[in-house]
Amino acid sequence: MTGSLQIKNGKYYAVINYKDDCNNRRQKWVSTDLPVKGNKKKAEKFLADYLKKYDERDGVLSNDMYFHTYILMWLESIRHTIEKSTFEVYSMDVKKHIAPYFEKLGLRLTELKVIHLQRFYSELLENGRLDGKGGLSPKTIKNYHTVIRKSLQDALRNELIVSNPADLAKLPKKQKFIGNFYTLGQVNTLLEYSKGKDLYTAITLAVYTGCRRSEILGFKWDSINWENMTITVKDTVVHTSSTIYRQGTKTDSSYRTLQLTGNVIEVLKAEKKLQEHYKKLFGREYIQNDYIVKRPNGELYMPCTFTSNVKRYMKNAGLPVIRVHDLRHTTASLLLSLGLSLKEVQEWLGHSDISTTANIYTHITAQTKIESANRYSQCLNF
Repeated sequence: MTGSLQIKNGKYYAVINYKDDCNNRRQKWVSTDLPVKGNKKKAEKFLADYLKKYDERDGVLSNDMYFHTYILMWLESIRHTIEKSTFEVYSMDVKKHIAPYFEKLGLRLTELKVIHLQRFYSELLENGRLDGKGGLSPKTIKNYHTVIRKSLQDALRNELIVSNPADLAKLPKKQKFIGNFYTLGQVNTLLEYSKGKDLYTAITLAVYTGCRRSEILGFKWDSINWENMTITVKDTVVHTSSTIYRQGTKTDSSYRTLQLTGNVIEVLKAEKKLQEHYKKLFGREYIQNDYIVKRPNGELYMPCTFTSNVKRYMKNAGLPVIRVHDLRHTTASLLLSLGLSLKEVQEWLGHSDISTTANIYTHITAQTKIESANRYSQCLNF
């Protein structure tokens, strides 16, 4: 295997030359993610490290390679087959935890057993945190397991192993999640405080639609059908590294159309009019785009900045500070308290499976059942 550095779109790429299974010469471009200016030495080190890691069999996957080498190569092989945001999550999991752990063990791909995976998961559960404050959650460990299992499933498909040890691994029991939520009074307090401020429209959409943060930031003006008074959830905005970009919805069921009411429409019309004012005010400095939620100069919010700003609103309004995602739980709790069925709430929130809705909001539906039972009981003459 040989390699060289090339420049493309202002960044360094490691160009790897290798032979495939048929002994044909192939070339693979691997992004270093390094801008050209001032990064030549780093790019050279990246290339050297890459060649050093994958000098086995000229980069061709084989069953005698080390597992940590295999999973790093597998990661690169799926780069362009999954969403960019998903790849970055996988990449962080593999490079920060999975590959370093198994590199220390020195296990080859065919030597990996269920017991090795069990020990890995146990160690993560007990002391997996890098900050020394304890282990990782069962949910995070399950995410690592998903990556490992997928990589081994591809190895099985390519006949590099005879069975997938991850299929038999037992995962720590997932803790039941109960989200926080605001009461109707608290929601109205937040809305009242937000009026006249930059994020009033965003918070209105959040508490009315129950949309995820990525969906709220993904709303564009063409998402609205003014005549039918509806808004369609069809895109999301996510943050990967330093890039904000637009992609489709989380699942097919997440693509949905919600009915708006007159007061929500009025909020949106006022926002549109305000944005037209800002366009004139900023002139050529205005950042042109069709997003609904943005700064006065047209700049999009980084998702993390959006979250911190909403939490600041909560604090200044004298409310308990909850996650932005908990506004979604708030919408669900209020809808259920108004008598909507689980099926209706499932469709409103865009859950792909009604069991997801039921599992998350069991505590809310239980309270609703108690209230319904009490109202019914009062109608009867015992």
